[in-house]
Amino acid sequence: MSYCAYDANGYLGDLASNGGWATFVRWAQRQNGPVRALVEEGFTDSPTELAAALTDGPAPPSDVEEVWFGLKDFAGRADSVLIVWDGVG
Repeated sequence: MSYCAYDANGYLGDLASNGGWATFVRWAQRQNGPVRALVEEGFTDSPTELAAALTDGPAPPSDVEEVWFGLKDFAGRADSVLIVWDGVG
């Protein structure tokens, strides 16, 4: 199973494995603002703010870089909403 990114128009792409997302979430929960809100809510209606927070915020550790880069890319391309979902819950 994995986590995928969606926007108002549908599927954007694969984001992370379960383990990769769990590692990212542990890091993101120590952040403030849009990054933390995304992992707590599973979506953001401000993908532009999320992209800015990822760009301007603290650099991620190497074990979350891949998810961080992917999320930053999807947030920059998302139309009006960004949803991260495992397809189950």
